[in-house]
Order: sequence, then C-alpha cells, then structure tokens
Amino acid sequence: MTEEEMKRRVTVPLYWVRMPKILSADAGMHRWVWDLHYTAPRSSRHEYPISAVPHDTPPAPHGSNALPGQYTVRLTANGHAYTAPLTLRMDPRVKTPAAGLEQQFKMEVRLAALMNNSYEAAGLVRSLSDQLDKLSKQGQVTKPLSDSIAALQKKVHELMGLPGGFFAPPSGEVTLAKVSGDAGGLYALVGGADATPTAAEMAGLSSVEQESADVMKRWNVIKSSDLPALNQQLSAAGLPQINLESAVQPEESGEDLE
Repeated sequence: MTEEEMKRRVTVPLYWVRMPKILSADAGMHRWVWDLHYTAPRSSRHEYPISAVPHDTPPAPHGSNALPGQYTVRLTANGHAYTAPLTLRMDPRVKTPAAGLEQQFKMEVRLAALMNNSYEAAGLVRSLSDQLDKLSKQGQVTKPLSDSIAALQKKVHELMGLPGGFFAPPSGEVTLAKVSGDAGGLYALVGGADATPTAAEMAGLSSVEQESADVMKRWNVIKSSDLPALNQQLSAAGLPQINLESAVQPEESGEDLE
C-alpha cells in the first residue's frame, strides 16, 4: 500500500460506501427505494460486508427488518400530504411462519433498545471521565478533593470497561463495553437470517437484558449520588461543577474502508 493510499484510508469518512439520499423536489416523477429496514441502532462499531458495492452499501448494524403486512406511504410537499397503501410480502422461498418472523422482529427491537441505551450512556460516561481527568490535572485541586476525584474516576473506568493494565485481573462486574458488545453480537446473529429465534438466542437476550439492568443501576447511582457529592466538594473549593453532556462516540469499523 502506497503512502497516498494510507492517507486516503485514514481520512475516508465511515459512511463513504453509501452517501445520503434526498428525494428531489423538482417537478416530475421520482423513484424512492425503501430498503425494508427500520432505523439502525446506534453503535460505536460498524462493519461492511466483503460484498459491499462502492457508494451503495450501508454499514452494519442495519435496522430491524420490516415485517410483511400493510403499510402507508406518506409524502408531504408544499404543505400538502399524500398517502398511498403499500403491501409488503415475504419472499415465497422463505418458509418461516409469520409468528416466527414476528418473534424475531420483537427480539431485534429489544436488542436495538439495549444498544441505543448503552451507546447513550457511554457518551455521558465518557464526558464524565474526560472532565474528571481535566480536574485531576489542575494544580488547585488538593486533598481530600483529589482523592474523591480519583475514587469516582475509578468507578467510571470500571463502568466503562477500560483495561486496568496487562497484568490486571478481568473485572468481575458487567461493564458498558460488555453490554454493548453482547447486545450487538446477538443482534447480528438474530438478524442474520429470516428465522425464528432459537432457545439459545432467547436465553442470550435474557442474559444481556439482565447485564444491561445491572450496569445501568450502577450508572444511576453514580449520577444520583456520587456525582452530586463531588459537585458539592467542587463548589466548596470554588471550582466549577461537572455537567453531564454526551461526548461524541468514536466510530470504529471492523472492515477496511478501501
């Protein structure tokens, strides 16, 4: 790979494979293709299949597959709304019963919700971690405030799932990184075929939902108890309080973008 190719690979945006498409407002007939997926869950990791077509392949994870049935298409233009019925039929080669497809859809929706929740929480946790890091480097921060900052940062790192070093033992608690990875992996597995979810997949859903509940409970304790206590100390020391604002999550791709 040449130096120019390396530069291009680094600077190419994640979504270069499929550019945004906007329905033209010009007079005349226009064609719009629905890809039969709902809004994709939010994720810090995206991948492209090896069969990706340049500028015409959306990154995974995709949104949940739309179920066969009756839909309504709505077009709003110049203050007027136009509707038309739409019938979505299943590929006749697929023999999965309707009940199985509905079960698959509901499972994808639940997993997508877990992915969205963990992504949103990760943004807030990252923001908190960054602010704590900046505070710890300020010269006017003295004990016991510095100890409180370090203690909260330790909890935040454990919640995020940051490694504690090469020889550090694995965390015994569920982390945001684990919830995100488990939910995303199961989401890809369930949506990989038009099939009724297996017993193992259903068990996996129950497990990751329990993991999510556990990690969100710990995050809520930090927001409702640990952070307000630290903010009181910061105010007493004449320092600005920490405000939770979601940090932009880094987009990572598991596939080459060439």
